[in-house]
Amino acid sequence: MTYFAYLDEFGHIGPYVSREDPKYHQSPVFGLAGLVLSSKRVREFGTWFFKRKCQLLQWEIDRDGKHPAQWEKKGSSLYTVRNVRKYPELRRFTNRLFNQINEISGFVFYVGMRKTEPLDAHRPDKGPSILNY
Repeated sequence: MTYFAYLDEFGHIGPYVSREDPKYHQSPVFGLAGLVLSSKRVREFGTWFFKRKCQLLQWEIDRDGKHPAQWEKKGSSLYTVRNVRKYPELRRFTNRLFNQINEISGFVFYVGMRKTEPLDAHRPDKGPSILNY
């Protein structure tokens, strides 16, 4: 069987010192998350997701004047603590999304690393030290 994986990074790849540091304060973690679907179910899922996206975010799509297929919203601006608390439709959409993935025998995964190395050990050209074995 052939599978399709959609991956996206979360956090920030650069170094982290603290939230108070003037330069290195973006994120104490970096990782990847995604979903895996059977290639036979990708088109069905894509259609389902596109319809839900258009319903949930119609006001913003219309305001921006782009075709819905070309319009994108960053997850980090959609899934804020404020938005999750304020908009029950976002919580419902998220539950429906996970249920749909499960219904078509897909799965969601994530892996993240807490940044603990000293600033002078940050070497983005070499990748995370966990991978250098």
